[in-house]
Amino acid sequence: MLDKGHSLTLLTRGQSADDFGDRVTRLIADRTSSEQLKAVIKSDYDLVVDNMLMNAKEANDMISVMRGRINHFVMTSTLSVYDPKPGALDESDFVATTTYPGAGYQQGKRSAEHALSLAPFGVSIMRIPVIVGPDDYTNRLLTHVTATIENKKLYFPNPDGKFSYLHAQDAARALEWFCTEKPKGVFNIGAPDAWTIRELMDCIGSITKRKFTYGDANDPPSPFGLEEDYYMNVAKAQKAGFQVEALEKWMPSLIEDLAQKT
Repeated sequence: MLDKGHSLTLLTRGQSADDFGDRVTRLIADRTSSEQLKAVIKSDYDLVVDNMLMNAKEANDMISVMRGRINHFVMTSTLSVYDPKPGALDESDFVATTTYPGAGYQQGKRSAEHALSLAPFGVSIMRIPVIVGPDDYTNRLLTHVTATIENKKLYFPNPDGKFSYLHAQDAARALEWFCTEKPKGVFNIGAPDAWTIRELMDCIGSITKRKFTYGDANDPPSPFGLEEDYYMNVAKAQKAGFQVEALEKWMPSLIEDLAQKT
């Protein structure tokens, strides 16, 4: 966005460095504190992207601060708002109609979506699955590559369950699309195809030239341990103009890059 001449303001706690230098404006605040938000946000903005919005309180705090001062708001939401089911998950499989009880991640994101549905400005909600990439600090995909190379077992409740993935670069492209097009509503964003865990592990084995051995419930659980299908239908985003490449186009090269780090 900076390369296209847009001005950018970052709001963070100021605890991590970035590479933007003096090309951006920085606001230092704790995202979870309404008082700190009110203290530092003084300008009007065309658009706000919130990657850290976790619950209804935080959504309502942002609505209060931004009321009358922005045109559009983008929330990064999650596949986790859905309950798993056989087959692909459409946006209509979860519609935020109320505030959801409980303090967990799923209920928090659901409640945040509901709060934003009442916002006095345009809202886009980007529901994404697991993000993978060469710099993924969670090391979830790397865990599977390393286990295969080192002949270590992992436990999968259902190796034939299908799962959605999104490359980090495509997540960034999606956010740029939301910022540019400002489509209102909820959109699933991910690779258009879903692989079973077995397909993923077969791909890792083919690239590393090692055969993965599946463990049992006594072995370390996989971070991708699915009991049933958990993947999204991305046709709505495709129809609106955003496309992610199929897994076969980028997952093998990513696995190869990760294998070289092991």
